[in-house]
Amino acid sequence: PRTAQPRPKVASETALPMMTELQAPYPNPTTGRFTVPLALAEEAEVTLTLVNTLGQRVRSHTPQQEAAGVHAYDVDTVALAAGVYVVQVSVTGARGSQQFHRTLTVVR
Repeated sequence: PRTAQPRPKVASETALPMMTELQAPYPNPTTGRFTVPLALAEEAEVTLTLVNTLGQRVRSHTPQQEAAGVHAYDVDTVALAAGVYVVQVSVTGARGSQQFHRTLTVVR
């Protein structure tokens, strides 16, 4: 599998999220790049993986330790075939592990 290094961006919000939540990736459908918004209620290790409909990992990044807050990960899909993919995000913090999944469509 190829490794993508999404560039995390942290929103400058004063209030921390009350719960950890993966929001819908955008734009969806996408033609090149998409953004994955993630709200973290606590510091956690975050792993983002993009999987095709055959269950094969087509993009992933090295787990990153992230502070509590709102983050956005930009992912490049230019080299991917058109189709439906699943964005998988794994979050591991002091409260345990959580898995999140969202569907993404790549068009050409």
